[in-house]
Amino acid sequence: IIQNDVNGYLVENEDVNGFLDRIQILANDAELRKRLGNCAYDTVISKFSKTKIIERLDAVYTKLLNM
Repeated sequence: IIQNDVNGYLVENEDVNGFLDRIQILANDAELRKRLGNCAYDTVISKFSKTKIIERLDAVYTKLLNM
């Protein structure tokens, strides 16, 4: 779901320094926060809207019924 530097940041598990670095970058760059936030919103809407969930469930049920 998260694409590094596209709609958020990924850091290794327990990488406290990496996490802090990313937080500092975001704290100091309002334009970057807005861009990442907008991209994250778009990702959620495109992958998890009610319509998308219904389409996926319909595909699963159709596949199960055709087994």
